[in-house]
Amino acid sequence: MKFISLFIFQFALVLPSMAQSIEDLSKKEMKELLLKFSQSNDSLKKANLELSNQLNSALQKKGESELKNENLAKENNLLLEQVEALTKSQEISTRALKSNQATINQLQDSINKLYLVRDLSNGQFSAEEMAFITKSLREEIKKYQSGNEVSFVIKKAETTIVKLGTGDLGYVPAYEFNARYNPNFAGDFDKDGKQEILFTIDETAGGTYAWQRIFCLKVLPNNQYKLIELDYSCPCALNYHCGDNPYPVMTKVVNGNIYIHLACYGEHDASCCPSSETEKPYKFENDKLILTH
Repeated sequence: MKFISLFIFQFALVLPSMAQSIEDLSKKEMKELLLKFSQSNDSLKKANLELSNQLNSALQKKGESELKNENLAKENNLLLEQVEALTKSQEISTRALKSNQATINQLQDSINKLYLVRDLSNGQFSAEEMAFITKSLREEIKKYQSGNEVSFVIKKAETTIVKLGTGDLGYVPAYEFNARYNPNFAGDFDKDGKQEILFTIDETAGGTYAWQRIFCLKVLPNNQYKLIELDYSCPCALNYHCGDNPYPVMTKVVNGNIYIHLACYGEHDASCCPSSETEKPYKFENDKLILTH
């Protein structure tokens, strides 16, 4: 716009002089007019060149912009294709995951259905059960007897007694239990579909003191086991306690309740001579013996 205005301005200066005819002009006026036209023409050439350069620059930028937009459009289309492909892949993966999970659930149900209820009526721990119990107890001994070999003795008589550990290295526990159990204390006591065998283990630390603990061997599918020491609250009456080394004896099962007989010590009773005893029912729940009343 700057150059167009300049051209109009300069051309307006020339027109008044041309109101007369060129023939009427003097030589001097002709030279002045020629100079003005020449100057105007030079300005127009300069302006035209600048406009041409600006036009070429604008056309170049326009071409670059169009090329860039074209490349961006191609890139955008490629990204859209990738997004679409990934979306389809995710949908396929999600369907496959759901299908796999359904298969896993079905297989797990089938495995659970294949869980065979073991016949517990013979009162004899199986070889696998014995191996699991002894391994668990030996691991307990090793916590106190690091670097020393643990004795492992089995006595075979009318009742098979299993002894683990010697108990003669300071406070190192030694365990003793019967390889047979009372079938009355075997079954699904907590109604979780798994069988439990409740039995007792005698423990000593090498001295004269010994005590008894109640354990549960939980029989799981696929020949898997879990050994749990069963906690229980002392059932002795007020002002009595169960002593430092209790010997709980499971006596019977009535309506799912496990009855436990325990000696009760008064305030002045010696450890050899409890002055009272009690027998109370417990229910097996959440891997614990809970006093019912």
